[in-house]
Amino acid sequence: MLPGSLAAVTADNRSSGHVLRLAAERLRSQFPDLIAPASPQELTQATSTALALARGHGFNRRRQMYFMVHLSTALGSGFDCDPQYRWLQPLLDNQPPMAAAQRSQIMCWHVDAFRVRAYGGVLASSQAALARLLSVDQTMLSMVSRNLAYEGPRLLSSVFPRRLDFMDREAMFSLLNASRHAGFANAHGSGGGPALLLLLMFLFGHRVMSDPLRLWLRPLITPYLMGAPVSVEAIMRRISQHAAANLDALWKISA
Repeated sequence: MLPGSLAAVTADNRSSGHVLRLAAERLRSQFPDLIAPASPQELTQATSTALALARGHGFNRRRQMYFMVHLSTALGSGFDCDPQYRWLQPLLDNQPPMAAAQRSQIMCWHVDAFRVRAYGGVLASSQAALARLLSVDQTMLSMVSRNLAYEGPRLLSSVFPRRLDFMDREAMFSLLNASRHAGFANAHGSGGGPALLLLLMFLFGHRVMSDPLRLWLRPLITPYLMGAPVSVEAIMRRISQHAAANLDALWKISA
């Protein structure tokens, strides 16, 4: 490699590292409650993954990259291929073609409309609605898991009914199948695993169990999935608290 080329690559790497550090610091300062359960390494991994996603969709300006990091934080890692957010796909794929700055602004408008229609537009009342999660118990999870195709959508509707307006039939089937397969992976489980995983995917994105910002969920729910005698009430309380912090992040999205 020529000296000039090497210098350019080094400068580019330094710039990328600087953007990564700044993006992670922004998340930590803006959403302390949401980020708190994640380790510094997990925060770095989540930020790096979101920045790569931004560049992959043609968002190369720093403000646009921060916007995509914010979206990944609020909608979940891999939101660009999450069937729940298929309505963002044309803009992510740049169809029809338009400038990246314009795309990010239109995406922000779409997310604003989603926030108002799916959650009612008032943060406090939306967070209050999460109290419904505290009524979810072992009996309900087992009942829903036994007839997931019918009871699963009803469970989701009991939390945020208007969010289902943004999910077509294919998106719902995709979530149901993913939660069913993951929940029944352990034949000796509690029986309520598919329903619990469906809730988590609905609240935090379809890759919730591999999302670097939400890896803390694994030790929280694995004993339950394995059939250990754990408190479903305690699990739902932690999930509700995290969902409230997640809504706060959703409300602060701007391009």
